[in-house]
Amino acid sequence: MRAAIISAITIGISVSRHLIKADELATADPAQVISLLRPCMLSLAASPGHGGLS
Repeated sequence: MRAAIISAITIGISVSRHLIKADELATADPAQVISLLRPCMLSLAASPGHGGLS
């Protein structure tokens, strides 16, 4: 489930940024997008019981 959510977020960001070219996301600095997504992705990737989803 966690891997599927990570994939969905990654695909959603890519589609919004490159295909739809959503205003804020398309023009955002990649480093800023990464810094905003990092806590979410790390939380999802963490082992259960260590800040990740069960």
